[in-house]
Amino acid sequence: MDLWSAYDEMGCRYERYAAGSAYNAHYDRPAVLATLGPVTGQRVLDAACGPGLYAESSGR
Repeated sequence: MDLWSAYDEMGCRYERYAAGSAYNAHYDRPAVLATLGPVTGQRVLDAACGPGLYAESSGR
């Protein structure tokens, strides 16, 4: 397995974990999004925040 394949596999595992983990889904992500406030219609940079769950959630 090359380095990029290992990284891709790790990233996919983390995405599945973070999407529904008690800490991320029910504590951290809601708190961060509440602090951020409404961003609908704005451009938001979601850099180095994992698999994009914050950007995905903020558009709802």
